[in-house]
Amino acid sequence: MLLVAARLVREARFLVPTGSTQLRVLSEVARETIKASLVADGIAPLLSKRADTCVVYSYWKSEATVACLYHKMTDRPDIRVVTRCHGGDLFYDLPTAPSRPYDPYVARRVDRVVPVSEIGSSHLVAHGFACDKLVVHRLGVNIPARVAPSASGAAWRLVSCSSMIPIKRVTLLAEALSMLRQSFIWTHFGDGVQWNDVRDIVASFPENGEARLVGRVTNKEVRRFYEMGTADLFINVSESEGVPVSVMEALSAGIPCVVTDAGGTSELVDDTVGKVLAKNVSAASIARAIEQELCDSAAHSAKRVAARRRAEEMCDANVNYNAFLLFLRSL
Repeated sequence: MLLVAARLVREARFLVPTGSTQLRVLSEVARETIKASLVADGIAPLLSKRADTCVVYSYWKSEATVACLYHKMTDRPDIRVVTRCHGGDLFYDLPTAPSRPYDPYVARRVDRVVPVSEIGSSHLVAHGFACDKLVVHRLGVNIPARVAPSASGAAWRLVSCSSMIPIKRVTLLAEALSMLRQSFIWTHFGDGVQWNDVRDIVASFPENGEARLVGRVTNKEVRRFYEMGTADLFINVSESEGVPVSVMEALSAGIPCVVTDAGGTSELVDDTVGKVLAKNVSAASIARAIEQELCDSAAHSAKRVAARRRAEEMCDANVNYNAFLLFLRSL
């Protein structure tokens, strides 16, 4: 590990601005160097077993990518290094975004970067990544064999699925729901540090509102809930996303979606399958959008059909992953 770290530290000298006193950047260089060194040591035995040229792939553009590139630049110049990137490992303009000190190193040496959205690709080009190294390949979900018809009921059935952390803004969603005038049942899958904050807002819901905070469950349980036809609308008001799997899964079950224009979400959702809201949306605007989506039953039924079709066209894991496999084999 010490030999790997020494090489990466030499690279890091050129990544931190001369005379920089930015402790955050310096601490991230140290942290990423240590992590990359550990990963590099870990994959060395695996690479030693492969004498042939091979593709080394990291799912996130992270210290694992740096570790792979370390081997490419030292003992295995023949390997092809490919990294996928999503949202948190891609966008530079997030409040919590790290400085990513090794991104210039990655940009110069990586063979291909595979963002999951077109907006992600454009963002990388704007931050120094060459166009000819970028190839968009979307993620996907398993498309259910059939979609259950929407069950009739007096109350709107609303669903969301995310961690309860600030960037997901579940508290903002809860505030919006408290403004609804129609009877509703809100089911949320996921937990996190803001659980108590959400629960406090829910405690003051009007009589027409009911909240079911399910907490963390398996993906299988979430999908079963969707496929039973027990949701009228899926809602995601996150401040940042790559292309959310939760939205893909909702679409695959024929559930229209109200989402914020975060990351590549708007590449999946438009007015034919739901509603895209501004990223800096207010609680009142979210409430108004929900009411607009569900007050017209004929339009809502059409969007259920369109949502399923959108998932089949853009989110089928079998199609998307086979295409990605062919891409890797072509390198």
